[in-house]
Amino acid sequence: MQFLKNCLALPSFNFIGESRSNVDILDKMFTSSKANGGMIYDVKTVAFCIHHGVSE
Repeated sequence: MQFLKNCLALPSFNFIGESRSNVDILDKMFTSSKANGGMIYDVKTVAFCIHHGVSE
């Protein structure tokens, strides 16, 4: 997460397909879930869904 936060501090950095606010959701998800290995991709998918309003 720190790498992503450092990238976001760069004025020319942009995500492709995701917004900067998605990083806040992702950070909370990683912190609360303590995901590792293959679960990291699942957490990223859940954060993306939450960001776009998916509730189920």
